[in-house]
Amino acid sequence: QSVVSAVLDMLRDGDIELSYQRLSELSGVHHSTIYRRWPDRYLLLQEAFSQRLTHLHVKPDPSIATYLLNLAKAYRDFSSDPLEMALATVLVASSDSEYNTFIGRSWSGVVDELKTPIAEAVESGCLASDTDPAMLIRIIFGTISTELTFAKNIPSDDFLEAMVRHLLRV
Repeated sequence: QSVVSAVLDMLRDGDIELSYQRLSELSGVHHSTIYRRWPDRYLLLQEAFSQRLTHLHVKPDPSIATYLLNLAKAYRDFSSDPLEMALATVLVASSDSEYNTFIGRSWSGVVDELKTPIAEAVESGCLASDTDPAMLIRIIFGTISTELTFAKNIPSDDFLEAMVRHLLRV
């Protein structure tokens, strides 16, 4: 846990190199022990990413519009955290297929959890019967990620409300 905490601290400080020597200094764990447990820095990032994903939760709401807005706000707040932005930078730069597969599986698990209220809204007729809950989440997350990454803009509540209104048009 101390090594993962050190990884998160380094990323928070913008240090994406993750030097084993520096990790050793910050964690109090010998660098050879760190290297033996995590021989590749992407394995360290996997641990950090897994821990970070536990912070993205959205409570179901009887109103699908409220749920989607809460989902958008939670993802915006999660994604605009400096630590998450550092992890995203590493992710974008990664050419390691095993790491990228891990990240994809991790996000799939999160999407599976978050799509349940949307699927229930489809079943109850609150959303069109051909609505794909996972695609709806990807559209929300993708729009927010684009604003953060390319526009360097943290979407406002008004922006998120307008996005949800447009997505819910029949």
